[in-house]
Amino acid sequence: MYLANVIDEIYERNVQLACFGVLAAGKTTLAKAACNEYKNILLSTLDDVPDIRRSVTFHKEEFFDPVLFPIYYQNPERYAFAYQVSSFVNRLVRHEQQISITPGINVLDQPFQADRWIYGEANKDNMKDEFHVYEKLYNEMGKRIREPEGYIYIRIPHDAVSMLQRRIQARARPDEQHMVEDSTYLEQLITCNEKFHDMNKDRTIVIDATKMRVAGNGEIDHEYLESAITKVGSEIVSRNLFGYRASYMDIANEN
Repeated sequence: MYLANVIDEIYERNVQLACFGVLAAGKTTLAKAACNEYKNILLSTLDDVPDIRRSVTFHKEEFFDPVLFPIYYQNPERYAFAYQVSSFVNRLVRHEQQISITPGINVLDQPFQADRWIYGEANKDNMKDEFHVYEKLYNEMGKRIREPEGYIYIRIPHDAVSMLQRRIQARARPDEQHMVEDSTYLEQLITCNEKFHDMNKDRTIVIDATKMRVAGNGEIDHEYLESAITKVGSEIVSRNLFGYRASYMDIANEN
């Protein structure tokens, strides 16, 4: 019975890869592909890491409030605090009830930490004095969520913002279309993503998202995805991002 419990503990280890990048960069597309068509690339990174279950799970953010989301974009100064706190709480619950309890490799199309350091930072001026209330909430409750083993930065630089605007126009989400004419928020997000990358260079794999071809018929650029995910797999191994945690069985064998 004791041995069975030890084995269960070993193979319940949870590791996380979290994508970040400005909207329309291709975070969800890459994260989903890494868990489906190209999951064997990620599974191969576990060849020398025997203490992780051989599984890959995709976690997509899907919690936008259908009422709050559109009115926030219409009047960000008025609704910034309510929107940011709502997003924060939903991300917190998602991690505690889903992501953190799923064994194996977990691939996220958005890290919990982005709430503060990307979206919260971009919303700082809109929240004004209320930002300090949000920041205190994040600092206290955010302690419950650990950092992922690795980040994947789906990077689009400032000089490619027009590419983002074309992608936003093509995917035709009504609440985003104002960014096609005004790139201010996109520029803010790019700046915040760059700063977040600088904060986490030691565990961040950078993917050049300007190389992804976006077809008008919705066809996925598999050549780009395979190349990007292969790079992710290679850097996980070379930088030992998942590591190897010694198990009780290893210790027993040493003795």
